Amino acid sequence: MAASDTPNSAAEQKRAERLDVALTVYRGLAAQDADRVINLCDVHGRLIARHDLRPEEDAPKIAS
Repeated sequence: MAASDTPNSAAEQKRAERLDVALTVYRGLAAQDADRVINLCDVHGRLIARHDLRPEEDAPKIAS
């Protein structure tokens, strides 16, 4: 294993810090604008988190 592959490498720490910032922004956007679909993806386009629209209070409930 190379030094850059270790979980405590500088690159891994930087990635973790960026993810923390992204999650903070994501949570703030989700709290501020609940009527919007918000997706958080990594650099490879994989979905990390998703905030769906909040159902309206007077909308009929769909039975499953």
